Amino acid sequence: VYKDIAFGPKNMGLEESEIDARVRTAAGFCGLDELSLKKSPFELSGGQKRRAAIAGVIAMDPKVLVLDEPTAGLDPLGREEILGGLIKYQKEKSNTLLLISHSMEDIA
Repeated sequence: VYKDIAFGPKNMGLEESEIDARVRTAAGFCGLDELSLKKSPFELSGGQKRRAAIAGVIAMDPKVLVLDEPTAGLDPLGREEILGGLIKYQKEKSNTLLLISHSMEDIA
């Protein structure tokens, strides 16, 4: 999982220390702990895989992050954790975050 999240920053030509910092920060925003970072993506649940995918994009520190239905199919707790992490990300980074969803609960 660590390597998957680091893929984007590594291809951006960043230094290893910057890649590591970005991976750990992005994983934190998405609720992935140190143990999850050491696992193979195939060992993760569906919700954890989604978190890892979102973390991989966050690690590249985009100025605009567009997510289409990022919580579709997740249980209420998983949905709250992902949305909470995205809100925290947006507040700390001040980057633009666009969420597309059919769920008015997610948008509110």
